[in-house]
Amino acid sequence: MRIFQITPRYYPLIGGGQEVVKRYAEGLSSLGHEVVVLTSNDGSKIKKEVINGVEVRRFSKLPLPNNLPYQPITPGLFVELLREKADIYHVHGNKWFTSDIAGLVLNKKSGKLVFTPLAGQFGTSLLGRLHNQLLGGLTFGAQLVLPASEFEKGLLVRGGIDPKNMKVFPHGVDLEEFKNTRKGFFDNIGWKETSVVISVSRLVPHKNIDLLIKAVGLLAKRDYAIRLAVVGPDGGEGERLKNLVQSLNLADKIIFLGGLSREKMIEALTGASVFCLPSSSESFGIAYIDALAARVPVVATNLCATPEIIKDGVNGLLCDLDEKSIALKIETLLKDKSLAKKFADNGYRTVQEKYNWDKIIKKLEGLYTELL
Repeated sequence: MRIFQITPRYYPLIGGGQEVVKRYAEGLSSLGHEVVVLTSNDGSKIKKEVINGVEVRRFSKLPLPNNLPYQPITPGLFVELLREKADIYHVHGNKWFTSDIAGLVLNKKSGKLVFTPLAGQFGTSLLGRLHNQLLGGLTFGAQLVLPASEFEKGLLVRGGIDPKNMKVFPHGVDLEEFKNTRKGFFDNIGWKETSVVISVSRLVPHKNIDLLIKAVGLLAKRDYAIRLAVVGPDGGEGERLKNLVQSLNLADKIIFLGGLSREKMIEALTGASVFCLPSSSESFGIAYIDALAARVPVVATNLCATPEIIKDGVNGLLCDLDEKSIALKIETLLKDKSLAKKFADNGYRTVQEKYNWDKIIKKLEGLYTELL
């Protein structure tokens, strides 16, 4: 099969959506298919290259402020879709220019259209609802729509999307990446003999990193030798969060590591005592399964798709969306090492059974084949 993966951003940028597309592309390529990624030049200015057997074509984005919605806008991608042909066009992400323009072009072409919405904030704003009413049919009219969770499927159905072509299709993790990981990541930055809480996330409002910072502040007041490492690129919240750290006098206890390479991110995960991401909007939650694969006990909010992955009292703890509840759950894991180990072991088994990339890619290949 000739397969196009169409996404607003791609590796080397780090993020849940980018990781999904990269895994799809490289996994399908390893099965012998011709895979081409069409994306923006956000993150790399190399127009065309081959990465792990996958041809990546990047198109210049219009020079608009990064905080504007619907970004990146890539006119060249539109032209490329008009002139190229594939058997499968797999489009990723709701409410993006790349998705809508692909839907507009591909509804008039012979190849099959597959859509992964990544719709954690589907239709929640006035602008989002307006977009979905006017343009949603371009992508949600695909022959196959792949929400990553039951929560996301319900979100789409409540938004008026016909479920007849939907199939819940979770994302995965490569367990091989977590074997033989280099030790001592936090020792190398001077955090020896401390309990490290880690969070992996873009710095955007709905991830609620501010609540986690306040929770760590509460625990620090109780004389815990605790540190917080935040891994992920700035999505607009970075300055506010760093100012919050300063105002709470936590500068010696909290570090922002930015967007690490995946290898370094995994090293950081495996060196942590607890993973915590108090997000209020997740259509799936790749960061959680990465933490489970790293055998790190998880604290997460009882919201959105998160409880489909993190089972309270089985492979982690679920908290309310406030700093006191977050602090209490983290404290529980720091005090009870046997409970933390139980959750870590159960979490690893969860990944083995449900979120193995090799199995997921073969299922995706089967779904593509059924469409042709």
